[in-house]
Amino acid sequence: MRKILNPLPEMFSFYHTIRSDIRTCKPQMVISTYKTLLFITNETLLKLF
Repeated sequence: MRKILNPLPEMFSFYHTIRSDIRTCKPQMVISTYKTLLFITNETLLKLF
């Protein structure tokens, strides 16, 4: 359970970054942040299985 919860704060901060970047209209930044978020999610899922 601990392993699962570990990356969550990181993901939330990325989500927050995406939200604020959309508001300030920086699409390139949003895309790169989104890619990083996907990467973290994939890594997390790999660790679970």
